[in-house]
Amino acid sequence: MADTPSTNTSGAGIPSKRDPNAFPLDEKMFKLLREQDLDLVRLYTGIKDHEEIKAHIINIQKEAYPIMPYQCIRFFSFAASRIHEVVLNYDYILKLGKERDDAIFLDVGTCFGTDLRKVVTDGWDAKNAVGTDINPGFWAMGHKLFHTDAASFPATFVPGNALADEHLQVFPILPTGSAVGTPRPVLSSLTSLNPLHGHVSVIYLGNVFHLFSEQEQLRLARGLAGLLSPEPGSVITGWQARAPQKGEKTMVLGRDGSAITQFLHSAESWKELWDGGVFEKGTVKVEAELANYKTEFAAGEFYFLRWSVTRA
Repeated sequence: MADTPSTNTSGAGIPSKRDPNAFPLDEKMFKLLREQDLDLVRLYTGIKDHEEIKAHIINIQKEAYPIMPYQCIRFFSFAASRIHEVVLNYDYILKLGKERDDAIFLDVGTCFGTDLRKVVTDGWDAKNAVGTDINPGFWAMGHKLFHTDAASFPATFVPGNALADEHLQVFPILPTGSAVGTPRPVLSSLTSLNPLHGHVSVIYLGNVFHLFSEQEQLRLARGLAGLLSPEPGSVITGWQARAPQKGEKTMVLGRDGSAITQFLHSAESWKELWDGGVFEKGTVKVEAELANYKTEFAAGEFYFLRWSVTRA
């Protein structure tokens, strides 16, 4: 589960730093977490008391925010799994994990690994689950949040910049039903995503694409498409901020006047990007659904796009 920094970057795929003082923490925002949002942290940590778990999560937030001043930290999103509620096809994802031998699940922009832990809790084999993020500190904070380590949560974490060739090349997209020309890699030995070319059954991105410019989003989509298994039904799925019409939008203003500007797709432009822009037209089924929500901590409404791209 990623965040919403500016599209102005200090390097390709690396969101620029913000002064956390421009977007200060507020413990009152803890109420954004529903009781059911705390269930996953309760399950892993064994902490049942509400005040104790609240204090634990706030302490993690205070430790993380000065070095990772992102909105997902500020709004406590890092502690809540959303994948089972916001993706269009969660039951189908779990079904793939049960029916395909050694099916690989890849969480891009995994952040603290919260959604990845939810998928594993709901039945996906942790040894076939992979998370990646540009900042390895996120993964370490996830272990601290959930009281886990590599032994108790043996999913693979691969740090790296998803817009850099050394981490994720833009491979040729394998035709649906074709053979994969390389053996399945040993996941625990991965140092980049490139050995996964053609081997991933499910690729998930929670709140990620809007971090990047229009061209960077296209490059990321093409890179991920090359990792997707050629088996029919393999899927790339996720959600992110959206706009009624595609274009740049200023989302959040800090108390010092700082702004977070993002390039947002509409449902229509998102479908066009994948069906014809990334995959050969007609070879994938693209679904996109608009949704919105309000919060007392910001003016207006937030809009997001739930979507899936499935091999026909």
